[in-house]
Amino acid sequence: MSKSVVINSGEHAASQSPDWSLVHFLVRCGRCGCDLHGREEPVCPQCSLVFDWAHLVPLEQLTCATCDYHLYGLIESRCPECGTPFVWDDVLDEFRRRQKPFFEYHWRKKPFKSFMSSLWLSLRPRKLWRLADVHDPPATGNLALLALLAVLFFVLVPWGIDYIGTDTLEALDQRFHLTVARWRGWSPFTTIQSRAPISLKIFLVMWFAALYGAQMIFRQSMRKCKVRNHHVFRAWVYALLPVMIVGPCNSVLAFAFHLAALVSNSFEFLYMWELLTMVSFSLVILISIYSMTFAYRNYIKMPHAVGVALSIEAIGICVGMICHLQSILY
Repeated sequence: MSKSVVINSGEHAASQSPDWSLVHFLVRCGRCGCDLHGREEPVCPQCSLVFDWAHLVPLEQLTCATCDYHLYGLIESRCPECGTPFVWDDVLDEFRRRQKPFFEYHWRKKPFKSFMSSLWLSLRPRKLWRLADVHDPPATGNLALLALLAVLFFVLVPWGIDYIGTDTLEALDQRFHLTVARWRGWSPFTTIQSRAPISLKIFLVMWFAALYGAQMIFRQSMRKCKVRNHHVFRAWVYALLPVMIVGPCNSVLAFAFHLAALVSNSFEFLYMWELLTMVSFSLVILISIYSMTFAYRNYIKMPHAVGVALSIEAIGICVGMICHLQSILY
C-alpha cells in the first residue's frame, strides 16, 4: 500500500462507488492527494474535483501480468489461473503504463519509441492533454530526464551540424573557389554562427527557464486549488519538448542556405534563412502557449486556467526577450 490510485477528472460522475471490500490499495485524489477510500460521492472534499469511479478504481480492467487473467473480485494477492503472486500497486502501475505511451512510463523497455511518441504528442497539445489525466501519477525523475534529453538535443545536435557544415563550406570554398572578394574576411563559420540565431537560442533557453519560475508566482492560486508541483512540472516538460526540433532544423537550413549563398554569390539566401529562423522559433512559442493553456484547462483544471497559462507565458517571453536583446547589443 505504498502507492496510490488517483482520480480522473471527468465531466460527469454518473458511476457508482466501488465495493470497498475489494479495494486493497490506497485511493487518493490526483490533484490534491486527499484520501478518498470509503467515500460514496465522486467529488473530492478538499479541491472539489469531480471524477468517475470507473477511472478512479479500475478494478475490472486489472489483469495478471503473466497470463492476462482478470483479477476482479480477488481477495488474495495470487492469480488463481497461473498461481503467480502479485502486488496490487504493481498491477495498477502496469495498467497505467499500458494505457499511456509516455516516455516517463516506458523509458526502460521502449526508450526510443516512447521518446518519439512523447515528442510527437508534444506537437499536438490538444491530443496530449486529453490523453494525460490527473490520475496518472507523474514520474518526476523520468520527466526530469526527458527535459534534460530535450535540452541536450537542442544544444549538442545543432552544434554538431554547425561544426560539420562549417568544415564542409570551407572545403568547398577552397576546392572550387566559390566566394568572391566581398566574402573574404567573413568566413562561412561567422555566417553560419551569426549572432542573431545564437541570440534566439539564448532566448529560448532563458524563456523556458523563466517559464517554470513564472509558474511559482501563481503558487497562491495553486494552493487554493490544491494543485501539486509534479503536475505543474509535467505541464512544463511537455511544453519544452518542441524546442528540441527547432534547433537541429535551423542548423540544417543554415547549411543549405549558406551553401546556396556561396554558390550563387548572393546574400539574399542569408536573409531568407534568418526569416525562416524567426518563423520556426515563433512557431515553437505558439505551440508552447497552446500546450500550456490546454494543460492548465484540461489536465490540471484550474479556475481561470487560460488567463493563468497566458500570464505565465507572457512572463517567460519577457525574460527571454530581455536576454535576447542583451546578447545582441552587448
